[in-house]
Amino acid sequence: MRIGILTFHRAHNYGAVLQCYALQTYLQGQGHQVSVIDYYPSHFFSFYNWFQPQLLRVRNPFEFVRRIKLINNKRKRHQAFSQFIEQKLNLCPVSEIFEHPFDVIIVGSDQVWNTVNGFDPFYWGAIKLPAQTRLISYAASMPDKLEPEKAQLVRDMLDNFDAISVREASLKNILTELTGKQQISQVLDPTVLLHTADWQQLSSKRIIPKPYLLLYLVQYKPEVERIARQIAAERHLELIYITPDVDSKTSPAVYDTSPEDFMSLFQYADFVVSASFHGTVFALQFGRPFLSFRMGIGRDARVASLLEPLGMTHHFTDSYNPMADYNCHLEESRLEALRSLSYKYLEDSVQENA
Repeated sequence: MRIGILTFHRAHNYGAVLQCYALQTYLQGQGHQVSVIDYYPSHFFSFYNWFQPQLLRVRNPFEFVRRIKLINNKRKRHQAFSQFIEQKLNLCPVSEIFEHPFDVIIVGSDQVWNTVNGFDPFYWGAIKLPAQTRLISYAASMPDKLEPEKAQLVRDMLDNFDAISVREASLKNILTELTGKQQISQVLDPTVLLHTADWQQLSSKRIIPKPYLLLYLVQYKPEVERIARQIAAERHLELIYITPDVDSKTSPAVYDTSPEDFMSLFQYADFVVSASFHGTVFALQFGRPFLSFRMGIGRDARVASLLEPLGMTHHFTDSYNPMADYNCHLEESRLEALRSLSYKYLEDSVQENA
């Protein structure tokens, strides 16, 4: 089958590019011809641009110098992401949708249905596709709460899809109630479709020579940082702090971390503290001791949806117990059972028009 993927593949965010890579890799492993359709909203350029002049509009000379240094670090990481996107993703122009029609177009994963910037017609299937192209979603996501004024439009847009799957159990319930569709499936994020060996192949060599605790925060939370430092001190580990965007808290050793280096940081960590869904995923994938912190800002459902069926909710917390066991006792059979459901959804949905 010739399959196109529509997702946020050019977002310079580790989770975004790695979920795209994972879905592409899994589908290729099933014998499909897979392309990532190189569509991205215009606001991606400004949001992920490494040089943002407005950040230099400060009067304090010391702050000005600090921000200048950060700009160079942002440039280095931007280059690392761009290289990964161009080399690891099988990109094709948007025109392929119409000039050389795909058998199937998959929308997702990631928050492709986030309506903060309106309803993008590509991610909602509101474009006139060739008759032979089947449109499905895979692990699509949106914020935990759907604004009432947008509910009717969401209901109408979902009629464009031949098969629908979402990432979070809560979202499945919301959309089932909204649309009356009983065939909405809950599936795993693409990063979980692959196995540890697949990620080890992507991972670069070890970056940090000393034993270390990896702290990965998508949004800063002082209490999480405090606990991470406490655990690092108790276990005599170096603290390595990485953020999606290079900021003043990012450890110098990981300023220019590529997606491959990001894998390495998880693979060799002695402990992981995260407030990120994909931070949780890769701690699991590499079997690292970990704590995943609740953020309480509409991002917790996806972590809960992953850890609850695995019986690992004690890792998902808003506190730290020094006496608790945070080693990763993952029952692989449970994870394989979840994978099987996701594999079946993809097989059934993709092969429907074979």
